[in-house]
Amino acid sequence: MAHTEGQDFLGVLTQWIKDPDLVMQEVGLRGISNLALHPGNSEVLKSLIPSLRGFLNAEVRVTVQAVKCLRNIIYHWQGEDIKGIFCSICPHLRPLINDARDLVRIVATSALGHMLRGVIKYKPGTTMKRELHKFLLPLLLSIQDNNTEVVKACRGALTEWVKVIDWSSLTHTFQHTTLSDHLQVIEETCKYLTYPGKHQILGELLSQSFIFLKSPQIFLRIASITFIGFTIRKMNMKYVFEEDVQVIRNVLESMNDDPEQSVRALAQNALEEIDANPRSQVLRTPRLSIKGLKGPVRKKHLFKQEKDPQQEETRLLFPVLVNAIRRWQNRRR
Repeated sequence: MAHTEGQDFLGVLTQWIKDPDLVMQEVGLRGISNLALHPGNSEVLKSLIPSLRGFLNAEVRVTVQAVKCLRNIIYHWQGEDIKGIFCSICPHLRPLINDARDLVRIVATSALGHMLRGVIKYKPGTTMKRELHKFLLPLLLSIQDNNTEVVKACRGALTEWVKVIDWSSLTHTFQHTTLSDHLQVIEETCKYLTYPGKHQILGELLSQSFIFLKSPQIFLRIASITFIGFTIRKMNMKYVFEEDVQVIRNVLESMNDDPEQSVRALAQNALEEIDANPRSQVLRTPRLSIKGLKGPVRKKHLFKQEKDPQQEETRLLFPVLVNAIRRWQNRRR
């Protein structure tokens, strides 16, 4: 009987969130959020997740309650399928980390930290980590905010993030972040990202930052250039392909047309950093030996390269040609 009554109650709440009245939607979402506090309701609430995702771009009060619903569902979920469910939420939750509305930004960031505490129990795999990598830059931008509550939420989310990704050396950096030392956090993170083996994710983060440079929010454009600037300062560009360095340069030069003077100034400073830093004098030697590493090291591409169709065709035909020559040689023996 209790189970039937619970289902009936959920049915009522589902009708309320479908009501065009925002107050009814908010009340319905609050009820679902409370149901999600009980792990036994997880399976019943699973079917509502697509609808709840749809509320993440709604009016402030409705969005906030939808985020809390999803937070509670993920945090209290029991079972391995939490990983797939969490990944389905990520693309919808991620934009809220940099939402222009303070309350949405704070609640979404805090909710991410809670969700990560729930999913870490199930050993996240490659797919989930790929989704989580996309959260790093939004969090690094948001942590530069002047709002103390935003910084506090980012600190919590980043602390949980490094546990899931297993970047333990950054744990201390994020755990003790305050409003006054956010630039040190960015600097330490950029330094870590320039370590060997991190070039792929660094390239992805830089590509993300280029997109944020087009944001209508001045704060996000400034925060993005700050991240790019620290990356340039910490990155040894001798070991990066020239075309990748030129991509960064082109993006920064395009900011000369930004209407905000502070954005233009930061972009110019970053360009000067490329020219002035001795490590930015790009070498043209394809293979180099670096002290401390065994054997020669190849230059690394930061950004995905578009394949030349003719070169790709040649690459595919080459092994076919080699095998044909070998067969011909074997027949002559």
